[in-house]
Amino acid sequence: MICRLCPRECGVDRSAFRGFCGMGEAPRLARAALHQWEEPCISGDPDDSGQTGSGTVFFSGCVMRCVFCQNHDVSAGGFGKDVTVERLTEIFLELQQRGAYNINLVSPTPFVPQIIRALDIAKPRLTIPVVYNTGGYERVETLRALEGYVDIYLPDVKYYSDELAVELVKFLKAEYPGLLAQRYEVSEENDIIELISAVAVNRKCLSKGGEPDYSKAAALIIDDFRSGKLGHITLERPEI
Repeated sequence: MICRLCPRECGVDRSAFRGFCGMGEAPRLARAALHQWEEPCISGDPDDSGQTGSGTVFFSGCVMRCVFCQNHDVSAGGFGKDVTVERLTEIFLELQQRGAYNINLVSPTPFVPQIIRALDIAKPRLTIPVVYNTGGYERVETLRALEGYVDIYLPDVKYYSDELAVELVKFLKAEYPGLLAQRYEVSEENDIIELISAVAVNRKCLSKGGEPDYSKAAALIIDDFRSGKLGHITLERPEI
């Protein structure tokens, strides 16, 4: 297998050598289990004890190497167990049998061909959606190979700018009036900059000198949106 699955395009034969991800040909899994702490639309309401959750399959060998990674042993340390394609198929079906809402492939990029083969085997019996949960560092060619196999793409926003938070606040003020006021105890009558600065003060996002840290507050708002803490929000609107 000459590997050019991710943008690093190592071009190594993974049956004999290791590229940047450090993985061989066999899928290496760090964990496979029901998971209730993904985005609510994926795993259900975490406060509802009756929710079964998302059928997450955590793969080793992430190609990003983020310095702040909370799963470093998995992403860069090679932690996990190698499985066959046939066993991977069984895991998908076992998670479905346990009531998973979906099959959630976490950091799957190094193993896309093996995942496709497993899904081909499982297809007649697999009836729940497939989620491609990725850091977003992907090749277009690899994503195109997944057409017809993946129902939901869930890329993480690893880095973001203050400008992104400004656009989000504008959208929330227009489409979900009152939400920001309720969540952060701020006045939505303020302009965007003043509103985010007020969030900084109320949530103790302060610089060393005690001044409101605009960037920290902007990051907080983005994180709250991504984690579902702002509620069930969609950025899409149906075309009329």
